Amino acid sequence: LWILPPNYSFARGKEALETQWGSSVEAHLRRRRLILMPWDRWYGLEVSIQELLKRARQLLDETLSAGFQSLKILTHSPHRSSSYWKDFFLYEEAFPKRFGRRPVVSLCAYSLIDCPAQAVSSVALNHSFCLIHRGSEWEWLENKPVKSSSLTL
Repeated sequence: LWILPPNYSFARGKEALETQWGSSVEAHLRRRRLILMPWDRWYGLEVSIQELLKRARQLLDETLSAGFQSLKILTHSPHRSSSYWKDFFLYEEAFPKRFGRRPVVSLCAYSLIDCPAQAVSSVALNHSFCLIHRGSEWEWLENKPVKSSSLTL
């Protein structure tokens, strides 16, 4: 599942993937091996944490029933000016508690330029790992309490 950045349409996301992987993208979409979801379609007009967790659980169940070993999610943070941030932080806190021992691999993309200051601590506290780009270097940070509660895939 790729929850597209807030400014991406389905067509733009599909085009970006086809640039890298060509016509095979369409076949993956048809077989639901790949799902592209516009940001506002996944999160809705208002972030309902329980609804999001329910949707993620349903998608995980579908994924496992289809014979896959895990659900993989790529998601993006809201725009800096978005009213979503407060609820988004609560969702980020609830997700690992609900799915920490389930076969879910979640990659959350944050642009620190677009995030309020509170996002940095929220990301560090609620994710097993953080990969931070500073200048030309990448730094790997590990959150041991979150990692120890996670299922190794």
